[in-house]
Amino acid sequence: MTINEFNEKIPILEGSTVEFEQIIGEGDKALRRLQTVNAFANTAGGDLYVGIKDENFEPIGLSLNVVDKQVQVFLREVKEHLTPAITYKIDYILLKKDLYIIKIHINRNNQTPVFLKFHNHADVFERIEATNSIASAETITKLVLDSIGLKYDDNTTNKVFNIDAFSYFTKVFKNKNNKETNQKIFSSLDFFDKGNYLRQGAVLFLDNFKGNETLIKVTKRKGIDKGESNYKLLYENNINILESIDESYEVIVENIGSYEKKLDFGRTTIYDYPLRSIFEGLVNAYAHKNYFIKDIPIEVDIFEDRLEIKSPGSLINNVNLFKETNINEISPSRRNEIIVNGLVAVKYMEKQGSGFDKISADYLEYGQNYKPYVTSTNNYFTLVLPNVNVVSGLINKNTTNFDIICDDSLILSERQKIILKFCYFSPKSINEIASFLNMKVSSYLRNDFLNRLVNMNVLKGNRDEKAALYFTNHDTVKILSIRKENI
Repeated sequence: MTINEFNEKIPILEGSTVEFEQIIGEGDKALRRLQTVNAFANTAGGDLYVGIKDENFEPIGLSLNVVDKQVQVFLREVKEHLTPAITYKIDYILLKKDLYIIKIHINRNNQTPVFLKFHNHADVFERIEATNSIASAETITKLVLDSIGLKYDDNTTNKVFNIDAFSYFTKVFKNKNNKETNQKIFSSLDFFDKGNYLRQGAVLFLDNFKGNETLIKVTKRKGIDKGESNYKLLYENNINILESIDESYEVIVENIGSYEKKLDFGRTTIYDYPLRSIFEGLVNAYAHKNYFIKDIPIEVDIFEDRLEIKSPGSLINNVNLFKETNINEISPSRRNEIIVNGLVAVKYMEKQGSGFDKISADYLEYGQNYKPYVTSTNNYFTLVLPNVNVVSGLINKNTTNFDIICDDSLILSERQKIILKFCYFSPKSINEIASFLNMKVSSYLRNDFLNRLVNMNVLKGNRDEKAALYFTNHDTVKILSIRKENI
């Protein structure tokens, strides 16, 4: 039986708005179907028919028991892997006695792009004819621009304004403005409508707020990239915006280095990162975040040579920036007017949005090698603050401009130390090591240097002899003087 013979309600062929699947599947097996759903939501919508073989379009149908299980799988997989939430309608078409086809109509999403998150990786798909393709940069830019008119924080909720529910906001407001809050002040911030119902942006300032819209993670990493396995999650929370900023700031300050610099008259503490810049970076991350992307956190990563603050969503009117160091010239448009109103009211930011100006000013005295920069794509924007206490600014993966220390019982030659420093920030192959040392790849290099260092437990190596990679053991080898205070 073909579709044409069976039911005129179902199209004959797959196309830009039609897809056939025999079954949805779970976990990794659901990925292809989720790509279709994602592509429909980002493009023009479409219909997913379940219970039809996609290779020859033969309708086989599903029993009522299987239909119920498939619908539950669909609901679970879509909720877990697609963000922001999509809208859809599920219908059932009778094939013959006790056998059904599931028809799932996916609407084109109002908020785009819709991301498909799978195995800690997020992609955006579009529908072209009968295939799903990863969206081009131009397409994603258009999807972003199509959604700019939508305001997350302006939506009205069913929560009624109660000034007592904003005690943390009130405390900070009084501390910063030296006066009490009242209902008139909250009204001027547009926190609620004429019926006293809170707007969505105001909800994020409530004392008892807890939701993934404000989710933030602070991680300290040993090394200069995320490939390094040695890391520690310092903080993770999804409480109201002001407390998130304050608590994250305190955790960061407690976990960065500093030293006392002697002046002509007294001493001063030099932190790895200007404290004002850290605070401004956190505020900017919350002020400009795309809150429709609620399940992807703001990420703060503390590396050896820099601090990165990454926020979901591009900077409006500054979508394509790559390591832009003239950050004082960046003027992002406001995505979240009400959230910004709240941050301005407690003086966490200024009306003119001068956060990047302040950060640029903080780093002015440190020179070109320490200039902070911003990268903005369709999916996120990242502020990078260089560590001002690192000798040469941002570290090159091949740098050896530092000293190391290990167990006093180990006697290392200068060449052995060079190898350990060369492999400290990223794994290196024997070819790379030989080239760096101006040596030939030989058993002499492998046995007398690399294997000996591995046996001393100061160097690690994988077991693949053909593509062996070596990296310094950070548990036994420590950096001594990459920082200014140690020189």
